[in-house]
Amino acid sequence: MQTVGASEAGGANGLLYTFKLNIAPIMDDFDTLLVHVRDDTVHETITLTREQPVATRRCLHVPAISYDNPEVLDDVTVYFVGDSQGQELRFNVSRIANAAPRLQWFTNTPSDYKEKYISFEYRHFIQTQTGYFEPNMEKTVTILPEGGYYLPEEYYSGFEPGKDKQNTVNREYFNISEPDQFDAVSVGFKTTGPTKETLDGDKIKIIGDKWYFYDITGSSRREGFQFNLREIQKVAFNSGAGKFGEAGPNAITPEYEIGHSETLSKRGISAPSDIKAPEGKKLIGWKADNKGEVISPEDLLTLPITASTVFYAVYDKDDSQFINITANTNDPANSVVLAEENPIEVAVKSTWADIKSVKTASGKTITDLVTPNPGYAIYQWLREEAPGTFVPLTDATVFEDSADVIADVKKVVLDEEPTKPEDKEAYVKVSFKSDAAEATENGGYFGTAEEKHEEINKWVLKNSPRSVLAQPTPVANVGFTFNAWDPAEYPTTEFTTDETYTATWTKLADIIGPVDPTDPKKPEKPEGYVTVSFLKGANGTLSTIEKTGLATVEYYVNPTAKKTMADVAAPTIVPETGYSVAAPAWKDAAEAALDTATAIDKDLSYTAQYKKLADVIGPVDPTDPEKPKKPEGYVTVSFLKGANGTLSTTEKTGLATVEYYVNPEAKKTLADV
Repeated sequence: MQTVGASEAGGANGLLYTFKLNIAPIMDDFDTLLVHVRDDTVHETITLTREQPVATRRCLHVPAISYDNPEVLDDVTVYFVGDSQGQELRFNVSRIANAAPRLQWFTNTPSDYKEKYISFEYRHFIQTQTGYFEPNMEKTVTILPEGGYYLPEEYYSGFEPGKDKQNTVNREYFNISEPDQFDAVSVGFKTTGPTKETLDGDKIKIIGDKWYFYDITGSSRREGFQFNLREIQKVAFNSGAGKFGEAGPNAITPEYEIGHSETLSKRGISAPSDIKAPEGKKLIGWKADNKGEVISPEDLLTLPITASTVFYAVYDKDDSQFINITANTNDPANSVVLAEENPIEVAVKSTWADIKSVKTASGKTITDLVTPNPGYAIYQWLREEAPGTFVPLTDATVFEDSADVIADVKKVVLDEEPTKPEDKEAYVKVSFKSDAAEATENGGYFGTAEEKHEEINKWVLKNSPRSVLAQPTPVANVGFTFNAWDPAEYPTTEFTTDETYTATWTKLADIIGPVDPTDPKKPEKPEGYVTVSFLKGANGTLSTIEKTGLATVEYYVNPTAKKTMADVAAPTIVPETGYSVAAPAWKDAAEAALDTATAIDKDLSYTAQYKKLADVIGPVDPTDPEKPKKPEGYVTVSFLKGANGTLSTTEKTGLATVEYYVNPEAKKTLADV
């Protein structure tokens, strides 16, 4: 800033000065400069900008110029003063400009300070060519509950040129200095309120038991000083799944104090240096209260802390401690490899047991990555130890480098005995046989009628589940029934050793009956047997030794036993009243009489035959040994001679009794006798 020159001129009310002001050199500091010139009657304002940095004015000067309540624009106010007539005034304007100080709260509980107050004082000693003067600002303000900042009103005290005016008010100060060739600066604040404030180093207790760190930032230039009160927060570190030294997991450090919105680095706080990550992992950062995004160790140092926080260590895998295990197959024609799931990453020196327990994102394990076709299974897993040499894996096998593991895929059930040595070891023989003694008597077989087997042999892959091979269904020959397997139990466990099972049979009777087909407890007709049926016909019923009043009587006969009708006992025909058994008693559907020589090799059916009787039979001499037999169900009409005579018929005389056999259902009367 150029100096301002004053030249003498005449005037009715005093000396007239001409001021020339050029602000171009300080345009980096100010956009606009406002100049005030006053006397008792005149107040002129000169505004200078970047575009118009030079101005010349003539104005009156009187010694009684006032300095109270200056106006402010864009942080800068410049005052031109003179104390003697004709004296040239020189000021360094660039250092007179002062921004208003402000108070900044950093707190999470602004509502606590609604009724609290704070006073702060700002001193700035400004050097002029003729001496020092001290613009003195002091203001008590109400703290904003929102925790924002407050720009207090400025005012300036009077001064005497050449003297250093001192303020004698008793206060406690927190001072910083910013000396330079023009300034000597002292800033400070004190608190007021119902309780006595406490100071402890760089901490102050203002409200109740709440402590704050304080600091003062800024300068006396354009930005002004800022008084910062920071509510004290607590930070600590938790080791998470790792350890701090030998402590952990979830070891926690003591709490550190830090001001609200300060960084760890400013307070010299850092995470523990002896952190130990879990096996296979490394530290990648921290999470505030174990939530949100991961904060890198570098960013943690510069992170503003706005609340009491515990930082939890976060770990991720250390690639150098892992290897890749890839699943493959020795039989690609009969199995499928899930390539999109390969490989599986595991820790170095993992055992095969460890590897099998690791799951992919979809929940699969290494053994799930090869899927055999139906009828095939994985017998074992192999690793190539040398070119062309494959060794079975055990749970204890250790992997120190990435490798392929090979699924040994084999057919589960073979119909023929394997010939390769390695396959002979992989399979067990399972045999199903028909009992030899019974088989010679047509006991039974396995298979179908077109393809019968008295013995079935299968070779099953070891450790296969029982479900891969069911016992065959025994089929009994005619005249036999399946009895049981020997041994009786077919296990539910896996196949591990050779096994043999024998089907046993029970011989059935060649003729089963007589059978009442309406009896729910009737015997079951054996498979392959034929039926001989006896039907009651229209005028009677059938009876057997055990039952009467039957409509049908059946016999189940083995057609291979070479039986004839002579081997079957026909049931008894019971005619209805008025009928007798005809001769022949039985006829088939073709009206052929039953022939006892007929071979029973197919279903046969015979119906009872009847003869109609007279409704009235007689006269009959009951003493005649050749008299007709009284039909079943008939009633007798008897005529007796009495005491004084005898009876006679057309055929006989001298009879004592004459009888008639009458069908009671024929509705006959004595007129018919």
